[in-house]
Amino acid sequence: MTGGSSLGESILDFLLSTCREIDAEHEQQEKKITQLFEEYDIDPHQQDAWELLARTLAARYVPGFSSSRRQGRPKGQPYDLPLMNMIELARREGWSIPRACRAIADAHAIDKPATTLQARYKVLINRDGRRWRTVLDGWSTDFLQAQVIFFLKRRSGAD
Repeated sequence: MTGGSSLGESILDFLLSTCREIDAEHEQQEKKITQLFEEYDIDPHQQDAWELLARTLAARYVPGFSSSRRQGRPKGQPYDLPLMNMIELARREGWSIPRACRAIADAHAIDKPATTLQARYKVLINRDGRRWRTVLDGWSTDFLQAQVIFFLKRRSGAD
């Protein structure tokens, strides 16, 4: 019967330690909830505090929940124009887009992997392809080369 008593004690110890762990976790969650109310400047004692916190968090983290729309053009990358210029120059020489992106990455003209450059090019073309084509087709090869040289000099710090 001693074995049964020992088993009962180990189960009791397990349950007590589990309860302590749950209490500690609950205490941590309470601290984080208090921090959320403070961070969003919501009085936790007001009647609709929980609803206000839920709506605030949903507006911040749930896509499409917030009714406010961002104004203006989506932000681009600082290398969008040079990337498009370099690819256009390579395209005029008969290069494929992947080949041009590999060359740009290998030369460290833009310090991004070729796959990133190619993905960014696709985003730009899919989003604003007609605008890019209009601009790039209107520029001479000499002008494109001058733009690329200007970018590379500015990037390297040379004037």
